[in-house]
Amino acid sequence: MNTTLQLACPVQIHAVTLQWAVCTVMQVRLFSSRDHTRALAANDVWAIVGSSLDLIPLASRSSNVSITAPVSGTALWADLWTVPAHASGISAQRALTHE
Repeated sequence: MNTTLQLACPVQIHAVTLQWAVCTVMQVRLFSSRDHTRALAANDVWAIVGSSLDLIPLASRSSNVSITAPVSGTALWADLWTVPAHASGISAQRALTHE
């Protein structure tokens, strides 16, 4: 067990973090944002972390797949670009659309 004093040392923090990362990586079968649902559907893995856009359709098609989320909640984000209403000129629009 690490004490607060031990963790105060940067070298100790690095060692603990590295040990945790190595243990975690040893348990991971696949790092992919494209093939994770395919691996689950093929029974190559028993758990995945992914977007609800990928997971909800998979769970609705497969009776042996369920979706769970921690009681504390999950991350919520949206990928979008907007142009402020007060933006002037076409340059603001071009900057967003790369035209």
